[in-house]
Amino acid sequence: MKILGKTIYGIFVAAVVLLAALFLGTHISLFGYEVKVVQSGSMEPAIQVGSIVIIVPETAYKVGDVITFGPDTRKQIPITHRIAEVTDGGFVTKGDANENTDPQPVAERDVIGRVAYSVPYIGHVVAFARTKLGYWLLVGLPAAAIILDEFADIVWEIRKHFAIKRYREEKRRKRMMEFLPGKQT
Repeated sequence: MKILGKTIYGIFVAAVVLLAALFLGTHISLFGYEVKVVQSGSMEPAIQVGSIVIIVPETAYKVGDVITFGPDTRKQIPITHRIAEVTDGGFVTKGDANENTDPQPVAERDVIGRVAYSVPYIGHVVAFARTKLGYWLLVGLPAAAIILDEFADIVWEIRKHFAIKRYREEKRRKRMMEFLPGKQT
């Protein structure tokens, strides 16, 4: 039961850290994969608005690959579209929900990577976490709970240490009392 509790606690801490990372930055990288939130419906139904996409950089891309490309700043977000055609030095892309291909070809240097996975709905949580209320509910309160729990553990360990120390001293004092003349009971 203790192992299960520690596992759940570890998952909880990891989730809080991941949410905090998603909240704080636009460039999130896990084990070489980048994580982005999909903010438009141009790739529906394959990738829904509010999904997160996990992107892996590759050396070569082919027709049919879903890639993420473009600048990634606070003011500009990258685009995730499917490669419709490979050209010299770049790609013609198209959103699955769009009728036409994108007006500008994508240069190879602008490609962040290929979408390896997409997880629906998680992006909504991330978007909520980026609001003031969401940050406090999804990051601040859990982080405070973790800190308080760790503080309580530290206090418990300190009390336990001093209780053991008092017990040993009391035991030693009783042993010494047994050997003192005239103090035997």
